Amino acid sequence: MITMIWAEDDRHGIGRQQSIPWHIPDDMAFFRQTTLDHSVIMGRKTFESIGRPLPCRTNLVLTHHPEHLPSEVRGFSSYEELLASLTKTEKHFVIGGSAVYHKLMPVADELLITKVTGDFQCDVFAPVVDKQKFTLQEERPGKSVPGVPDHVFQQWIRRN
Repeated sequence: MITMIWAEDDRHGIGRQQSIPWHIPDDMAFFRQTTLDHSVIMGRKTFESIGRPLPCRTNLVLTHHPEHLPSEVRGFSSYEELLASLTKTEKHFVIGGSAVYHKLMPVADELLITKVTGDFQCDVFAPVVDKQKFTLQEERPGKSVPGVPDHVFQQWIRRN
């Protein structure tokens, strides 16, 4: 099963200048809890922005130069090679960036999206959810904390 997970602002922005332009503690906790003990799929730029392999996860990175990755990271030079390596019985999380989300959207089974209220002047964007292909399964508000943007957690499931 392939699940995409991201947070986006009102314009579907997910990043600005190679970083996330908001700090939402319960979104970070949700990401950590949800992806723990699973594989995470990301592009090279996302991996470099994190700065290290995510602990307690199998890190799968798309890059033209897999030989430059740390030994604890599995590198793939093509989407086809990556997809062929995935088992259908396990859950795999796509965690970015934008090009990886757009490329793998046709094979995604589930979308976990945190909708962040506001326009954060992002320069990187998530794909727009095609409501003909996905249905909103669940929506719940995030914790309301002073100084933290309002946000809602959404789960979208691919229609059969």
